[in-house]
Amino acid sequence: MLFKRRDKEPFFRRMGQMIWPRAGWSRASQYVGHRLGRMGASPYSIAAGVATGVAVSFTPFLGLHILAAAIFCLVVRAHVLSSTIGTLIGNPWTFPLMFALTGNVGAAILGEPLGDLVPSWDWNALWDNPGSYLLTLLGTLKPFIVGGLPVAAVAWLITYSLVKRGLVRYRLRRLRRINAKKGSRLRNGLAQVKEKVQTVKEKAQSVKDAHMEKRAIKAQSTTSGDGTAPAE
Repeated sequence: MLFKRRDKEPFFRRMGQMIWPRAGWSRASQYVGHRLGRMGASPYSIAAGVATGVAVSFTPFLGLHILAAAIFCLVVRAHVLSSTIGTLIGNPWTFPLMFALTGNVGAAILGEPLGDLVPSWDWNALWDNPGSYLLTLLGTLKPFIVGGLPVAAVAWLITYSLVKRGLVRYRLRRLRRINAKKGSRLRNGLAQVKEKVQTVKEKAQSVKDAHMEKRAIKAQSTTSGDGTAPAE
């Protein structure tokens, strides 16, 4: 972590920060953007990693998104850490919308209403036979899996294109700022060198003038001494 707290926050407060950042989503997104832009990997690797994390988040396998994204990143040679950042798109605020989208797309592909494919929750059946009821619920994931695949593919393409373009622009702007600072420092350094050279020249000229003045005084005193010498 770039900025680690000295005192560790309580667990529930950290969980609350994951749901709603203290500085707001705008600052959080800016921070994530800077983290992505300053990673040492290539734009393709970072963009593919973020896109993989976003795409995996549209699958119904909650709790396995980070692991699945890391596995896919190894396959496509993407940046694993950036895929973890990409999975942040799946959170308690977005999962209902994401699953509603993938469920309806899957139901449309299967040609059946989503209500028929996903039965209502039955507490009595859960208490009577928990194992059998949970196994039955696994079958309800079918429309979300079927609908999640095309949605994930589209999300991957869109995210990859946007992130790669943003990374290239970010790095170009950062490179220009660095070059501008280097150019400013170079100009300042040249100005200081010129100033020192000018100072040295002035000192040399003053020394030369002083030396010439001493020679003139000496020559004048010698001539004056020769003119007053007594004749033999």
